[in-house]
Amino acid sequence: MSRGGWMRFSVAVVLAIFASTVQSCAPSEKLDPTEMQYVKLTVALAKTRVFSRDTITLSRKIDSVFRVFHSTESAYKKQTTSLAEEPARSAIIFRAITDSLNAK
Repeated sequence: MSRGGWMRFSVAVVLAIFASTVQSCAPSEKLDPTEMQYVKLTVALAKTRVFSRDTITLSRKIDSVFRVFHSTESAYKKQTTSLAEEPARSAIIFRAITDSLNAK
C-alpha cells in the first residue's frame, strides 16, 4: 500500500468507527497516555500530508513523523484497526483528533 493509501485507509477506518458510534461522551472522559499519543501522531500525520507538496517530500516527512513519535506505519495501522474493538473509546479519540485539527 502506498503512503497516500495507508493515510486514506487510516482516516477511513477512524471515520467508519466514529460513524458507527453515534453516542455522546461525557466531557470528563480522559484519554489515556497511549490514546493521547495516537491522537498526536494522527494530527501530525494529517498536517504533514496537508503541507507536503510532492510524494517524495511527503514520504520523507511521514517517516520523520513516525520517528519523532517512536512508532512505525505498521504499529499505527494496527492501533487504528484496534479502535473497532472499542467503539465508545474510538468516539472520544476521534473527537480529540477533530478538536486538535480544528484548534487555532
